Amino acid sequence: MSNDSSGAGKFSLKAGLFILLIIAGVGVGFFAAGIITYNIPRQYVSAVTIQPSNTNDGTVFALNLQVPKQFDIFQKKEILYPVIDDLNLLQKWKQQYNFESKQAVYSHLLSVIATKEVPNTELIQISIWDTDPAEAADIANAIGLEYMKFIASEYQETVSHLNAQINGELTEFRKKVVQARTQAEKIRTESGTLDAYPEESESWTSSTEYNKAKGNYFHLKKEYEAAENRGKIQISHEQHIRANPHIWQKAEPAVIPAKPNVPLNLALGMAGGAIVGFIAASALIILESLRKRKWRVFQLP
Repeated sequence: MSNDSSGAGKFSLKAGLFILLIIAGVGVGFFAAGIITYNIPRQYVSAVTIQPSNTNDGTVFALNLQVPKQFDIFQKKEILYPVIDDLNLLQKWKQQYNFESKQAVYSHLLSVIATKEVPNTELIQISIWDTDPAEAADIANAIGLEYMKFIASEYQETVSHLNAQINGELTEFRKKVVQARTQAEKIRTESGTLDAYPEESESWTSSTEYNKAKGNYFHLKKEYEAAENRGKIQISHEQHIRANPHIWQKAEPAVIPAKPNVPLNLALGMAGGAIVGFIAASALIILESLRKRKWRVFQLP
């Protein structure tokens, strides 16, 4: 009876020690994680949401503005260099990060920009990470504004190129029409053919050669007029389509830091402390068992 009570008491003591060490590990892990988390610089994130472009009727604008391509546009120097100048980031970050060139600031900007597509929409979200919440919001909004300027410029350049291409093609076509008319007039004059209605395609004469030249002229003229109408329709369509990127939602300074994640860090610290406490308690129990076993061996006669 006495041995049973003694064994139960020892077991209770071991269990208590085991639990105590685990609790101690949890506590140490909690405070260690708290100290580490406290010393990690706070990172705030601000995001501006942009609709890349649309048309007057709400359909997607077609001048190479697919969402995946927009992620490359946001990293262009044509976008970020004006942001650096407008917000005077070189001077600000020269003191904070010891940057000596605009290229260094640009490289840092690339590391703090995060872009993603808003699911099931045509919207793009540009996020900026910074230790200053107001600065993060300012940078995000500035990038949004420069992006809109860039897209508008790209649109104008594309439409201008289209106009020049169509006008160039029509000019070459017009030359062929004029040459065909000149050739028909030359044949009519040289052959002395009488044509009371030279500007009517259904008016034919006795001269086969002249009729052929005249027919070629009216054929080219008809093709030119069709091409001219197609060009007008295409240009009108492109002018109807407007590159109209706009900010869907402006970035606002964050109130709560996104990093470090205090609850997660503390939870991980406590979990890690519990594991260390468990290992330490298990090791102590094993060592104690080995010590007693060794003592019993020495006690044998």
